[in-house]
Amino acid sequence: MRTFTIENTGGGTLTLTGIVGSLTGYTGAGDPPAFTIPAGGSTTFSLVCEANAEGTYDATFGFTSDDPDE
Repeated sequence: MRTFTIENTGGGTLTLTGIVGSLTGYTGAGDPPAFTIPAGGSTTFSLVCEANAEGTYDATFGFTSDDPDE
């Protein structure tokens, strides 16, 4: 399991509007990330690799948001 933190270092509320990418073989663990993060706040989420066979598994993901310059 890998845990990730999303920080909002901006001066206003950050709204995440979706997750994008390739997460084949991975599932969320625990609570999903908060989709509204206040200025100076953060949220965490975890992903677990649910491999059916031995090997290497890669994931690429990101978030869409209302941040105009990210």
